[in-house]
Amino acid sequence: MIKIIRRHVILFLIVLLLLGALFGIFIYRWYSLQTVNVPIEAEITSNMIGFNTGTDRLYFGSVAPGGSGERLTHVVCATRCRVVVSVDGVVAPWIVVSQNKFVLDEGVRGDVLFRMYVPESAALGNVSGTAIIRYYRALPWE
Repeated sequence: MIKIIRRHVILFLIVLLLLGALFGIFIYRWYSLQTVNVPIEAEITSNMIGFNTGTDRLYFGSVAPGGSGERLTHVVCATRCRVVVSVDGVVAPWIVVSQNKFVLDEGVRGDVLFRMYVPESAALGNVSGTAIIRYYRALPWE
């Protein structure tokens, strides 16, 4: 009887240890190292096309309805990391990101291309949004 109880206790402790290890991996994977919010701006105009080369945000300049624009940005990690890129705001449905989930090795530069396609039905005026770049710890097998 005591041997059976010991076996159950040992089995319970092994299962508990495995669950703790899995929980630790889960927390390690989803721990955000850094989040960078990059403002996005564009002016929807019908009579001109322009550009802005500023680097403090993603400027798409002046774009006509039905037109498009591109901006390239670079990301670098101090350690091996997983990068997740998303877009929020009014311009979010108009923007396609070249790669939105990828892993970077330490010191390697990753290029992310943002393409904005303005619909024909877009109202004239200034539009904005935010590119959200999140850096997470990368697991060894990623």
